[in-house]
Amino acid sequence: VSQSRYKDLGLHLTEEAQREILIKELNEMTSLEVYAVGDTVKDIQVGDKVYISPSTIMHAELIDIEDSQKFLIREMDIVLI
Repeated sequence: VSQSRYKDLGLHLTEEAQREILIKELNEMTSLEVYAVGDTVKDIQVGDKVYISPSTIMHAELIDIEDSQKFLIREMDIVLI
């Protein structure tokens, strides 16, 4: 799923500070947009809005795709579609 679309302000923050800001943002979010799905995923499609608990997102892996960061989330961690 895609993380929020806040503009990069050019600040250099520690990884821990970035994660703290991200956690605060995620606690304020109600849904995230699905960017891509795996071959075996049946009930979720690209573009769906999904809810994922903040605790799951805190432990999710961040990956870089096309100059933006995405969360790698397992299908079973999605709470609502």
